Amino acid sequence: MKPQPCDAIMDSVSILIQAGGLVVEASEDTTAMGKRYSGILFWLQDRPFTELQCLLTSNNPLHRTYGFILCGQRYPDSITRHLDLLKDTSHILLYVNNKLIDPEVTVGQIIEMMYKKILQDKADQDRLPEVQNRVNAFICEYAAHPPSFKVLSFDKYSFGGVDKTEMYSVRLTYLLKNNSGRLLRQTSEFVLDSNLRINVIEKDSTSYFNSYPPILDVWLNIFGRKLSAMDSAQLRLK
Repeated sequence: MKPQPCDAIMDSVSILIQAGGLVVEASEDTTAMGKRYSGILFWLQDRPFTELQCLLTSNNPLHRTYGFILCGQRYPDSITRHLDLLKDTSHILLYVNNKLIDPEVTVGQIIEMMYKKILQDKADQDRLPEVQNRVNAFICEYAAHPPSFKVLSFDKYSFGGVDKTEMYSVRLTYLLKNNSGRLLRQTSEFVLDSNLRINVIEKDSTSYFNSYPPILDVWLNIFGRKLSAMDSAQLRLK
């Protein structure tokens, strides 16, 4: 008989629990056992909510903790009915990259930590339209030929913290006339700070996630109009 989805989910989580506790990140262990644990975790992270929800209703606090984390990463609106786990004082072992992080952490402490991250990630994800609008507005304001600007696609949206300050990165493919009036197809990666000010623009992609003064010169030299002193001050250029 073919295993039911819930049985396969429970069996997979039980294998991770047997590793010693709560495994929340893929292992860097390249042994067969380490690869097995990583493979199981990746498989679980790819399950639909309809399969994962059986973990949330389990009587086992570790099952419910796994369910909260796995569902929260992909389906954050699904976990608000399970915040009672914040009060759970059961002690569990926490492993990250195959290393024991804390032998005395409680289920409630883990859930609180993960829930804060889930809420922050959701808030950052919800800012994508603002980020896109700000990038569009920047180009329209500082391009030498803004009427030629046409968005082709946005992709590779990411976000993260730098010294407790959120930064946002998005890649844009677009059409725009350069300073000489020639229409070009360009792909640029834009990095914005927590106030959605453009901090970095580089062709194709960038390794920068923060810079002062902002790195805008390459884009401005190709596509930008002549800047006034006030423009330079607003862009925080030296």
